[in-house]
Amino acid sequence: MLLKWDGVVEKTKVEHLATFMTSLMNKTALPAQTLNEAIRESCSNSFGIPVVCPATTTACAIFYMARLRKKYPPEHSPGCVMRVFLIAYVVAAKLIHRSIRRVLQVQPHISDIPSQEATRIDVKSLLVDSSPETRICQRITAEDSVFTKIFEGQHPPFVPSSFLQPDVLCRMELELLHFLDYHLQISPNPLHLWSWLESCLQRHQWIKS
Repeated sequence: MLLKWDGVVEKTKVEHLATFMTSLMNKTALPAQTLNEAIRESCSNSFGIPVVCPATTTACAIFYMARLRKKYPPEHSPGCVMRVFLIAYVVAAKLIHRSIRRVLQVQPHISDIPSQEATRIDVKSLLVDSSPETRICQRITAEDSVFTKIFEGQHPPFVPSSFLQPDVLCRMELELLHFLDYHLQISPNPLHLWSWLESCLQRHQWIKS
């Protein structure tokens, strides 16, 4: 990912990225419990973070990054990979949370948030609104403010504090959705996500060493 997004591959940068991703997964995971308990707790929350399975959320985020890179080859920019991964992780966490609640028919705590399936048009109507003052956009901002607390006091700081401001995260989420054409499905088959990720890792065995 570093080579594709930042344009450089150095051992220290690879280690920094690995530390960042590991920290993100650890900080956003629900407390250790059974899968059923984790799903139940996640569904009782209004927000998508903490997540039931950080590994699955990470895999989805990497899939979105690959789709974005295929549509728009990135211009190399230092730190770009961390910013894009962070936003992709947030979007993946929200959609997974929404999908689980939809499958289990759990009523939202916020009654005016529409419960819709995660199709392309439903994603757009759920996450995006032209007015920044709407309840949906306020919900996005509120969720991001919860998310930013994860990185408070982190040393070294993985991303600039200005980037973790709720309005900045919200804007970048909307930009990511736009560039992905609101296409968040893991296609052609969600069950192939892990085999797809494994194939990516096999192509870059040197990263594991």
